[in-house]
Amino acid sequence: MSLRSFKVFGTKKDLDSIFNEFQKNNIIKYYKCGKSDSNKVTDITKINNFGFLLTGVI
Repeated sequence: MSLRSFKVFGTKKDLDSIFNEFQKNNIIKYYKCGKSDSNKVTDITKINNFGFLLTGVI
């Protein structure tokens, strides 16, 4: 298993197309704050805050 992270900046429309294409071409597992199956997110573009900076830190 490998763990990688990256930052992407763009409009919500741009991010939707980038992540939809990325998720279609790669096996991705997203988790909210932890690694429990109950916190698994199957499509990151469907979460409420997708495309919004929440921490104020870039």
